[in-house]
Amino acid sequence: MEARRLLNESGQRTAVDASYVNQVSHKWQPLLEGIQNPYQRGVMAMVFENQMEHLRSLNEETLSTGVGSFTKYIFPILRRVFPNLIANNIVSVQPMTAPIGGVFTYEHKYGQTKGKATSGNNLIEDFQRNYSSEFIDYQDIVVSTDTDGIKVKWEDATNQAERLPLKWLPVATTNTAKGITGVTVNWTEKTTDLAKSRTCTVTDTNSATGDGVSFKVDFATGEWELDTTGDIPKAGTAIWVEYHYDSERVGTTTLSSLATTYSADAVRTSSIPDVNLDIQLVTIEAITRKLKARWSAEAVDDLRAFHGMNAEAELVAGISNEIALELDREIIDDLVGGSKFSATYALGSNPLGVASSTELETIRGLLTMIDSVSANIHRSSLRAPANFVVVSPEIGAILGQLTSHGDFMMVNRVGDIVDAPSFGPMTSNFGVTRLGTLMNKYAVYQDPFLSAGSTNKDILIGLKGQNFLDAGYVYAPYVPLQVTPTFLDPDDFTFRKGLRTRYAKKMLRPEFYGRVTVSGLPSITSV
Repeated sequence: MEARRLLNESGQRTAVDASYVNQVSHKWQPLLEGIQNPYQRGVMAMVFENQMEHLRSLNEETLSTGVGSFTKYIFPILRRVFPNLIANNIVSVQPMTAPIGGVFTYEHKYGQTKGKATSGNNLIEDFQRNYSSEFIDYQDIVVSTDTDGIKVKWEDATNQAERLPLKWLPVATTNTAKGITGVTVNWTEKTTDLAKSRTCTVTDTNSATGDGVSFKVDFATGEWELDTTGDIPKAGTAIWVEYHYDSERVGTTTLSSLATTYSADAVRTSSIPDVNLDIQLVTIEAITRKLKARWSAEAVDDLRAFHGMNAEAELVAGISNEIALELDREIIDDLVGGSKFSATYALGSNPLGVASSTELETIRGLLTMIDSVSANIHRSSLRAPANFVVVSPEIGAILGQLTSHGDFMMVNRVGDIVDAPSFGPMTSNFGVTRLGTLMNKYAVYQDPFLSAGSTNKDILIGLKGQNFLDAGYVYAPYVPLQVTPTFLDPDDFTFRKGLRTRYAKKMLRPEFYGRVTVSGLPSITSV
């Protein structure tokens, strides 16, 4: 109940509050036309609402005329900037309603140590296929530090405190139809390094049979004795068992006291293994970006006279583009720098190992490397393979050579109507653009600033989940944009205006991202 209350109370006026999102989406509907994605429409509406709340706070401290004189720029700029951020396409966007917010993450964790599953470990990151089954695939009964290569017997008379009893009780009776064969003890022999084992079987009368001499087990209490004469365990290696417990009898089984001394670490249980939900709150705090514009009164006169243009409007548009470019740049840099996986590829190499390797074959070798990183993302995240890549223009030119072979499809092909170079519903003047689709599974974005100034170029490979909760990185805008009134400085007769934005960001799961550093690219000289 505590977890439910925490999620419900903290979800108000956030992206998970459906009633609030619907309310603000309806309110700002005229400014949301052209945004098709429902979640992105909701995010944009929350951004507008945050901006309005900020303007109301300004109105409490200043004259309404002072606020009204510059609000006409804010919402068009927001509509221009935010839908075109690459954040909408590669990371999770979750607007904040306060300068300090929280990113909630929850994990399913093992509640107990059973077999190879360790209590407290994440179910996904430490996946163990036998946790819910009756089979215990591994349990130390003598830890490695208690095996010295000399001891032969572990029994009631000797080495009592070095033993650990079988933990999961009651032990299931032998049933060959179910594949239950009893309890098998395993160890490594010291002189040959060969694996050795003994097996005890149990009948309905609960009597140990089988080997019966060198390995004995009490299937009701978990007590055991072992004689390894002739096959002494190797020093520093554990003695371990594998067995089944009877889940149908756990509710009617009362654990009796151990007849002899066992290790103090022994914890026996007669229960069904459980899973815990661990909810964690990661605090994030908004950071600020600020810019100011300055232009002369003469520039205003000349632009109006010669071109009929408004100098203030042009400068505000330029600043909005700069803010969008810097935000994209920061997000991509965070993903490249924080990615879990990395690889290198020399474009001039011979990936096939044959003398007739062609240029297209070397490029396809790069595709193999991208797929390999994607496979590692899938293996580590256990979500899915990567679904987007961000490349530099140099890499984009290389991938463009694959269009005739079907591996790469450009956004605009010969004969198609030329679309604006933007991945969003609005158009931006410069920055990151949607280039095409690679191998029918990766959305390709081209960033002119990625690895700028370096002869080697990075390829960012990443996974964006199906919804905003399933993401490795969060961008959280707070104050979308604050625009100051325009004023004329009498000292130098220049007009001045400032812009400010506040937002937070957080890397949650680095295993969602990887990078490939490519060398051997064609060298172009600037003249």
